[in-house]
Amino acid sequence: MSRILELWGQRGWAAQEVAGETHHLAAIQGLFGGSIPDDGAEMETPALLVPDPHNPHDRNAVEVRCRGALVGYLPREDAARYAPILTELVRQGWTPSVSASVWCGYGTGRVRLSLAEPHMLVPLNLPPSANHTVLPDGHAIQVTGEEQHLRDLAPFLRAEGEAWVYATLHELTEQRARSTRTVVEVRVDDQVVGTLTPRMSGELLPVVRFLAEHDSLAVSKAIVKGNRLKADVTLYAARAGDLPPAWLDEAGARRRPAVDPGGIVSGHVDAPAEVTPRVAPAKPPQPVATVWRFNPPPGWPSPPREWRPPPGWRPDPRWPDPPAGWAFWVEETVV
Repeated sequence: MSRILELWGQRGWAAQEVAGETHHLAAIQGLFGGSIPDDGAEMETPALLVPDPHNPHDRNAVEVRCRGALVGYLPREDAARYAPILTELVRQGWTPSVSASVWCGYGTGRVRLSLAEPHMLVPLNLPPSANHTVLPDGHAIQVTGEEQHLRDLAPFLRAEGEAWVYATLHELTEQRARSTRTVVEVRVDDQVVGTLTPRMSGELLPVVRFLAEHDSLAVSKAIVKGNRLKADVTLYAARAGDLPPAWLDEAGARRRPAVDPGGIVSGHVDAPAEVTPRVAPAKPPQPVATVWRFNPPPGWPSPPREWRPPPGWRPDPRWPDPPAGWAFWVEETVV
């Protein structure tokens, strides 16, 4: 049975054009109950994106359906970019969904979608297998200290320059020279990728502790951006003070389903009204094992194979400048 998957990357505005609305005007009018004022009417509604590989005009065709009715298609050029990932999601048993803005006037209709770029529709990793709660979307929160964790971030760096991931939030007490401080530690696939500043930690620690008391791990949507030389991690999660009481009541009473080793989520648990369940598809196939090796430019001495630059390391100024665009890190497959 197909499950609805609300695609990631929606930013609250509908900019993606839909083609062929004039051929489906009756269906668009039907969304408004058949009564359209003289100056037109507009509504926000979920839209399903359904690949149609048997379409006689375009094997990459993607239907746009609102409340079960066909209201148009993705334009041909866009459909060619989106069809591969949408088809794969359908193959895994998902029905992709996004928010749509629908306008209808006398003898005309228009549909626009809130649709991210294809590489930003789903996260790269699976949610934690432990009981967890995904925090509602919120304003960007910058993670610090990523430069110390480039090796662990490397698997999530993509040629497109950015990607979504699930990140988990943990309380961490740091021992300083004359004091201690408590901050939020950020992990991706259980690997530390940075921390939040004390100020921003204060915005999220209350909800991290609240969920921990209810045997649930705090999870945030995050974007990993950059390359092998510099990477940034940004969380998109509501601050503790912005969470509605109803969300806290339901989050405290809810237990998430576990993820089996095959990457399939067993069962279904309704989330609070403010939160839509977002479950990743199976993780993309990976080589048997990969390692990232430092690749010295011509004229630089060759370091040991497992060498990693320590914090604050700088190349010897006597060494020649690297060629433009030189890849300092290369990925190797271990057989």
